[in-house]
Amino acid sequence: MKKGVLKLVSLVAISFASFASEAVIFTCDGFVSNVRATSNGDFRVSLTRNDGLFLDGAVIPAERSFLLGQLLIAAQSGDEYTLVLEHTETSDTRCRDNNEGAGDLIGLTRRN
Repeated sequence: MKKGVLKLVSLVAISFASFASEAVIFTCDGFVSNVRATSNGDFRVSLTRNDGLFLDGAVIPAERSFLLGQLLIAAQSGDEYTLVLEHTETSDTRCRDNNEGAGDLIGLTRRN
């Protein structure tokens, strides 16, 4: 009996932990207006909409620095891009909610 309860509690704990740690993937459309380095080795991306409204920026973790070239081209070109973002702490998928960033950048592509 005790072993069965322990297994059940373990199963519930594992299920809850895996549910809570799931990442949310979403996209935001906008113009890359600025790319800057931070003191911890990450990079911050500033985004605007076509009407000039600022969106929450994205973070490029140091391990995804290979995206910097594409971002610099996007900032220089002035074209609209779709950014693929990931939230690991929350399930928030809003591109503009005035928090500390929309999420970690996974990829980007130019819109036609």
